[in-house]
Amino acid sequence: MVSNLQNFTAEENISYQSSDRQNFIQDSGSASYDYVVVFQHGADEPVVDERRRPRHGTPSPIASSSRGLPEIVLLFLPNLQPDYDMKCDGQAPWDGQAAWLVEFQQRADRPARTFAFRTPNGLFSAQLKGRAWIAADSGEVLHLETGLMRGIPAVKVYRMYLSITYAPVSFQSRDVRVWLPHIADVYYDYGELRTMVYHTFSDFLLFSVDTDQKIEKPKSPNPLTQH
Repeated sequence: MVSNLQNFTAEENISYQSSDRQNFIQDSGSASYDYVVVFQHGADEPVVDERRRPRHGTPSPIASSSRGLPEIVLLFLPNLQPDYDMKCDGQAPWDGQAAWLVEFQQRADRPARTFAFRTPNGLFSAQLKGRAWIAADSGEVLHLETGLMRGIPAVKVYRMYLSITYAPVSFQSRDVRVWLPHIADVYYDYGELRTMVYHTFSDFLLFSVDTDQKIEKPKSPNPLTQH
């Protein structure tokens, strides 16, 4: 995925709902964005830059805080795997496709390099645990679920759960098929406020090489076809 992915754009729809501890809704909304992901290869691991431009109006604070979706899967890179204890729980089909279920958990004796919260007061690394469904034939990640091992009071995030479903996108001019995030749901517990954020991605474009090619909305599990 890393060697083929390069940079891509997509249309992203974000909807959210925030409620208090009594489950009374405090805020909600939705918006569409032009979503751009730029991969840069750093010394130890890829550096991912995400950008969102609202299609209408001004960006929502929810959108600006929802970062890190594409790079979560990179925890399976060979140089990042030693940061985690991993074990295979056997075969577990996902959406009718043969897959292996792999559990992972941040090791206490290794740095947490996968995910962090950036604030004006600095960068706060997060320790993650979760599981992933990995295709038995290709090794692609089909679905991933993860969350914080412990809260981070310094940024007032006490719980966070992330669920990402991937779908195959075919870029026919390069004869490349890449599994990209299609649907992502995120839950945040900020103490007095709890927020659910729903992301849906479509109309992918591998702009570094395929600037004139547009891809249909993902339809798992079949590869997408070219417009």
